Amino acid sequence: MARYSIDGQILTDMADAIRAYSGGGEGGLSEIVVASGNISGSAWNYSYFYFPVKAGITYTLYINTGGGNFSYQVAIGGSSGGGGSFKNGVANYTFTPTEDNDNYELKLLPYSSFASSPYKVYYLGTLTYTPQEMVTFIQELPPAPDIAPMTVSGDCSGMFKKNVVAEAYLKSFGYTITTINISNMSSMFEQYSGKTIPIVLNGQSNVASTSLSYMFSTARELTAVPEMHTVNPSGGMSNMFYQCYKLKDWPENFGADWSWNDFHSATASSASCNHMFESCFSLRSIPETFLKNLYRQTANNGSYSPYAYMCSCCYGLDELTDVPIAQNTQTSQMFTNIVNSTTRLKDFTFAKNADGTVPTAQWKSQTIDLTSYVGYGWSASNMTDQNSGITKDKEVKDDATYQALKDDPDWFTINVAYSRYNHDSAVNTINSLPDTSAYLAANGGTNTIQFKGAAGELTDGGAINTLTEEEIAVAAAKGWTVTLV
Repeated sequence: MARYSIDGQILTDMADAIRAYSGGGEGGLSEIVVASGNISGSAWNYSYFYFPVKAGITYTLYINTGGGNFSYQVAIGGSSGGGGSFKNGVANYTFTPTEDNDNYELKLLPYSSFASSPYKVYYLGTLTYTPQEMVTFIQELPPAPDIAPMTVSGDCSGMFKKNVVAEAYLKSFGYTITTINISNMSSMFEQYSGKTIPIVLNGQSNVASTSLSYMFSTARELTAVPEMHTVNPSGGMSNMFYQCYKLKDWPENFGADWSWNDFHSATASSASCNHMFESCFSLRSIPETFLKNLYRQTANNGSYSPYAYMCSCCYGLDELTDVPIAQNTQTSQMFTNIVNSTTRLKDFTFAKNADGTVPTAQWKSQTIDLTSYVGYGWSASNMTDQNSGITKDKEVKDDATYQALKDDPDWFTINVAYSRYNHDSAVNTINSLPDTSAYLAANGGTNTIQFKGAAGELTDGGAINTLTEEEIAVAAAKGWTVTLV
C-alpha cells in the first residue's frame, strides 16, 4: 500500500491525503451534508424531512432550537424509529438505513413547540467531495507556500489509474510531491490524461521484482517520460508505454542509474519487454542508456517471447540500433513482430562486443521479420497527425521530392520503392546478427531473417533484392537463412 506524508502525518489513502487540505477530521473524514435548512416544530405534530440515503451508512439529524430540554420521537416509513431528547436545545438523532433510497422520509414528532431553527442531516464520510467537486476544490487551492508538501512511497500500483481526483492534484500541485522508495509502479499512470507528469519518481534499488508493467499504458496524451531514478525493474516492463500515442521526449540518461542485475537474471515474464512501445506513434528514439539494458538475460527462459511487438506500430521511429543480445539459451521465437509497421525505420541492428566483433548466441528457431511496412507506410497521417514533429511537406512521392528531402531527418514515404529501410540497411542488419552457427551445429535448428525485396528500389541505398551472394553469405556463416518476399 502506498504511504503518504503531509506535515509529518502518515496516511495510507490518496483521497485521505488530499482531504487533509480541506480541514476534514482525522484521516480526512468530514461531515457530508445530505439535507439542511430551517424548520419549525409544533408539539405533537410531525415535521417531515426528505433526502437521499445509502444502505449501511450512519446518518445524524441535527437540530438546534437555541434552548430548552424536551423529548421527541422519530417515525421512519410509518413506523417508530426511536426517540431522544433536546439537550439545551440541541438534538442529535442517529439512524442507519438498510436500503438505498433517493427520497428517504424521516418524521420528527416533538413533544414541545419550537420556532424556526436550523437543521442538517449528515454523515461522516470517506469522501468529502464527488470526484468532480474534488477536482474543483484542488484547482482552487491557494498557491505555495500554503500547500503542504506530500511524500509518496511504497506500493503505488494503479495510483492515478482512472482517478480524476488524484490526477487533478498531480497536475496542479505535483511540485509539492516527493517520492521515495516506491516498490511497485505497475499501472501507476495507466490511462493518465495529462501531457506531462510533474514529479520525479524514485524507486527502491535494493528491492527486487519492482514491476513497471503497464506503468504508462494508454496515457495517450503523454508527451514526455518523467525522471525515474534508482529503479529495480526486475518485476517486468511489458506494456510499459503501450499506446502512448504522443510520447516523444525522454529525460537525459534515462535508466542509467537503475539497478539492472536482478532484471538480467530474472526468468520468464519477469524479464519481459513485449509490447513495451507498441503504438507509440510519435516516438522518434529510445535512449541508449535504457535500450542497452533490455533483455541481456543470463537465465534460461524456456518458451517465452520477450521482444514480441516491442516497437510494433512505432510510426515515427527513426532507427532501432544496438539491440542487446541475450546471453542465455533461446529455443523459441523471441522477435514476433518486434518492428512491424515501423514505417520510418532506416536501421535495425544488434549490439556488438566492446571490441567491435559480433557476439555469439545460443539461439535457434528465431525468425526476424522485416517485411511488413518497415521503412515505408500506407498512410501519411500515421506519421503526421500525432506529436512526432513530422509534417506533410516531408513526404517523398517521386524522384524530385526524394532528391530534395533525402538528407532531411524528417522525411517519410508511403511508396515501398522509396523505403527508408533499403539494401544498405539490410546489409547493416546482416553484419550485426549474432553468430549462432556453433550452437546450431551442436543442437540442430535454424534461424531466419526475412526482408521485403522491393524495398528501397528508387533510393540511393538500392532495393533489398540486390543483396549479393557475398552479403548473404555473411548471414549464412553465422547460422542465418536470408529470405526475400
